[in-house]
Amino acid sequence: MELSERDKSRTRFHLGYADYAGIQAGECEQLEMAMSTIRDEVVLTYIRSYLDTLDAIFLAKDPTNPDSFTQIQLFAGDINRTRTDKSPITTMKQWGEIYRQYCDELANTLFVTNFRNKDYAYRFSRSGSAYINAVPGMAVPNIGSRIFMHSYLA
Repeated sequence: MELSERDKSRTRFHLGYADYAGIQAGECEQLEMAMSTIRDEVVLTYIRSYLDTLDAIFLAKDPTNPDSFTQIQLFAGDINRTRTDKSPITTMKQWGEIYRQYCDELANTLFVTNFRNKDYAYRFSRSGSAYINAVPGMAVPNIGSRIFMHSYLA
């Protein structure tokens, strides 16, 4: 089973793979393979449920959405007066945290990296190059010639 093209596009968007900019080819291929090889209908249903929830949360954290930001006032008697305001910044932080948690769950279900979450331990900087440690030991550039001389000239 595999996701529809619309669901694949939504998955790429929510996990930070939307334009593949700065993401290694292996990570992109892993996501595409995970979206194309879903084992059973139950997992497919959960993935679609995560995607629907993520769409709703993404729209809820929009500061122009009047349903996301509320002002609650409670007046009870002369002493107990409560006024609670939810500022757009506070609401965006709360919805943003919930959004990241759901993105993490979607990534864990697909066994891929969530590039929306900057706290992932294995998120690498995409600066263009990386230093790879050499095999421990002394660097001997002429080892091939020594093997040849030992085996044929001895």
